[in-house]
Amino acid sequence: MGGEGQRSGAEERLARIERLLEVVLRKLQVLEEYLTMSGADPEASLAVELAMVFSLPAHKAVRMASKVMELARMAGISDPISMAILEVLAVSNKPLTVSEVTRRVRKVRGTASRRIVTERIRKLSDKGLVKVRKAGKRVLVSME
Repeated sequence: MGGEGQRSGAEERLARIERLLEVVLRKLQVLEEYLTMSGADPEASLAVELAMVFSLPAHKAVRMASKVMELARMAGISDPISMAILEVLAVSNKPLTVSEVTRRVRKVRGTASRRIVTERIRKLSDKGLVKVRKAGKRVLVSME
């Protein structure tokens, strides 16, 4: 009797996992179709990157990609480090230290030096795109 109860509980959990996997597969299929339809659209590519790298829901990734691309267009930004910094800050819900920005830029790009990230943050701040403030010994960076 105890074995049957455990088996049915395990079967229920397995069935639930299978249903969740089906949902995930459907979402992946939608993302693939979106990518195929969008072709070389940089905003769509950025949205997919944000969704995958930062595990964002697709609707939030699309909104963030649109925001980043608009800021980059307005400020004439095209270098990949500055774009990655904007991406990182756009998806963050709080100010980040320069070290954390650098770690997340590495997650997006694969490589980044703290010196270069600090330099680009300064330039983005000069253009009014990011806000830099001191908090004790730490420097916090956020979207403007």
